[in-house]
Formats: sequence, structure tokens, C-alpha cells
Amino acid sequence: MTVTTLTAVPSAFAAKVETLLMPGKVTQPHEKQEQDCANCHDRSNVRTQTSLCLDCHKEIAADVREHKGYHGRMANAGTGECRACHTEHKGREADIVQLSRAQFDHHLTDFALEGAHSALTCESCHKPNEPWRKAPGTCLGCHKADDVHRGQFTKSCGECHSSVSWPAGNSITTRPSSS
Repeated sequence: MTVTTLTAVPSAFAAKVETLLMPGKVTQPHEKQEQDCANCHDRSNVRTQTSLCLDCHKEIAADVREHKGYHGRMANAGTGECRACHTEHKGREADIVQLSRAQFDHHLTDFALEGAHSALTCESCHKPNEPWRKAPGTCLGCHKADDVHRGQFTKSCGECHSSVSWPAGNSITTRPSSS
């Protein structure tokens, strides 16, 4: 037995013991990280867990850093712990997002639901089994089929239209008057 083999044994043994002591399986999207607890946990400092989360979840890290999107606009953005809302080790099929549709404040996202959009169901914009953040965030993201201009304008839709209504035909008149 070589010195290299002897030093590798305790590390391999520790990983197996950690797996045995694990409080439960992680969710399916995190399954690949499960074999090495150090992917998500630092035994020497529990406070580094959020930074380990953000090392993988780069889009959310950017939102927090730039104060945009839901995670970047939360009251505790940049100071909160991911695990406060997203608790792992509850099984492969667990819902660690735990989104309360009734209490969710869409104004904290990049697309506030105002006007005609406020009556929409979540499923109107969000596809099943896709991250919530993947919903279209532009007018044409949802209304491309309704675009009577056929993409010929480069200006923002909001310069002529509002979200109050979007009737067929000449919808320029849908913008609320300033009087």
C-alpha cells in the first residue's frame, strides 16, 4: 500500500460516513452534488453555505449583486441565507421553492403584474417544470402573435400602449389620457 492510497482512504471513508449521516436525499436538480457534501456545505463555517449556493446558481447571484429580479429585490437581498426559504434534504421530489402564489409580490420581479396582466393566472406566463424566472419578460415574449406591427418598430411598446387593455385594431388609444 502506498502513501497516496493511505491518505485517500480517510477522505473516501469520510464521504461515505457523511452520506450515511445525511438527513435525507436532496432534490432531483441537486442530485449530482449529493455525493460530495462539500459542494454545498463547509464543515468549518456554516455561513459560507449561501456563497456555495450562489457559486452554482449564477443567474440568482447576478440578480442579488445587481438588485434585480425577485432575489435581488427581496428585503434581505444580499444578507439573507438561501436555506431560510430553500430547505434541502427532503427527498428527490420535494418542493424547495415553496412559492406561495397568494402571498407572492410580483412587483419584486422584473415584470410587475399591472393592468390587464393582473388578472392572469401564473400558468398564463410560466411553463410547467421550468424555473419561474424563465417566463417572458417583454411584451413580444407573449404577444408576438398579436403584433400587428410585425416587429417593424424598435421603440418600447409602452411608448404607445399600456397594460390596461390591448384590443384588436388600433390599440394606440389604450394609453390612459393625461387629463
